[in-house]
Amino acid sequence: DPKALRSTIVYAAPGRAEAPNWSRDGSLLLFNQDGRLYTVAADGKGTPQAIDIGSATSCSGSHGYSPDGKWIAVSCSMPDMTGRHLLLIPAAGGTPRVLTPDVGYFHSWSPDGKTILFTRGSNGANNIYAVSADGGPETALPTGTGISDDPDYSPDGQYIYFNTDRWGGMQSSLMKRDGGGVEQITFEQLKNWTPHPSRE
Repeated sequence: DPKALRSTIVYAAPGRAEAPNWSRDGSLLLFNQDGRLYTVAADGKGTPQAIDIGSATSCSGSHGYSPDGKWIAVSCSMPDMTGRHLLLIPAAGGTPRVLTPDVGYFHSWSPDGKTILFTRGSNGANNIYAVSADGGPETALPTGTGISDDPDYSPDGQYIYFNTDRWGGMQSSLMKRDGGGVEQITFEQLKNWTPHPSRE
């Protein structure tokens, strides 16, 4: 409601708290600080609560709740594994499950909760991949030598918004869920990163 805009300080402390994401019921914010995950009441009444992430470390700002609110997908490091990996952790905390190794960053759940989008960089390129939330083979979506990043599903799950430099400069773009039919949707000299459609 634009007539009821207000600002609330939910959490303030020394250090860097990053990437707040809403819980599905809107009561909590999920964020990362110092490589760990926390929740805090969205109304600012309460103190942050650490989530049990098991043996995971160095969790990044790339995290988000599943559509049913039961899981958190997040990019973290794991013992005896190099780099960050796409993990699933119970929303209440618990043992992480490695969904796919050697991942750059988690980005989006499909509306039905069955598929997760993530990105991985290699040889100067950054591409988008999809993987089942149950695990299994990865599917590369748009591929190329440039940057394709920040994918997010449309509310009906049929399209994916993302940004890419394939046309020169960074532009917001759209593709079908299988990676076909890529379309440029911004046409500016500015850099257009991280498009997110509303859920309506």
